[in-house]
Amino acid sequence: MNKAKELLEDASLSIKEICTMSGYSDPNYFSRIFKKIENVTPSEFREKGENSLAKLCEPLKRTPK
Repeated sequence: MNKAKELLEDASLSIKEICTMSGYSDPNYFSRIFKKIENVTPSEFREKGENSLAKLCEPLKRTPK
């Protein structure tokens, strides 16, 4: 699952691609197992990561002139 979590940071990869790259052949099974372990679906995990990154970058956008 650690590999899958790393891959989810790359928005250019689909969940299905990440599933295969993580050694799972069935995306539905992958999603079920991921949710059981991480308590969120792969999509939710990805969204959470994107929101965290956006929050980290927000102060950089507010640089004084």
